[in-house]
Amino acid sequence: MHSPHPIRSAKRHRLPRLVWLFLLLACTCLQRAEAQAPADSVDLFIAAKMRQLRIPGLQLAVVRHGQVVKLGHYGLANIQDSIPVSRKSRFTINSITKAFVGVAVVQLAEAGKLDVAAPISRYLPGLPAAWQPVTVRQLLTHTSGLPEIMGDDDIVTEANENAAWANVQKKPMEFALAKSSATTRPTTWWSANSSTSSAGSHSPRSFRNGS
Repeated sequence: MHSPHPIRSAKRHRLPRLVWLFLLLACTCLQRAEAQAPADSVDLFIAAKMRQLRIPGLQLAVVRHGQVVKLGHYGLANIQDSIPVSRKSRFTINSITKAFVGVAVVQLAEAGKLDVAAPISRYLPGLPAAWQPVTVRQLLTHTSGLPEIMGDDDIVTEANENAAWANVQKKPMEFALAKSSATTRPTTWWSANSSTSSAGSHSPRSFRNGS
């Protein structure tokens, strides 16, 4: 019985290691190539604006004719720990929802599918009686008087949204509605709240997010 040749045995053990080393180097080179890809005009514009406005990090999506033509992520998601923004980073959108809702409402109104002077009960069935006369316009201008769905230090999440929605429907109105849009209460009564920012949706739960 012959023992394996020591040199041949060493080569056999060394081969898998060389394969793994090659794959590791290939992945590293690919990552460097992606990182060193030349910046286009959009990247340069974003970089300049981030410096000008002192934006630590952001994600970008450019959509043209229904197709995503560019995705990008820039800067830091966490300044303290120097964590860069990635495609999986999550950002709190808060009042950014108002811009989307405003555009959606105008588009629906222009298409004849939504009347901003109509009561929201026309589009959202099952609302509390005190909420039903509120108009879409009053939601958009924060003159609805709807109660807050959450306090200043509270957060509505998937875990408590049903309870929060049930609870807010039991609260009294913040103030009485005016008889008509022409006699809406003065601006001293205007207050943004988290129950009035998703007028364009057709689900009562749409009131849970926003301002």
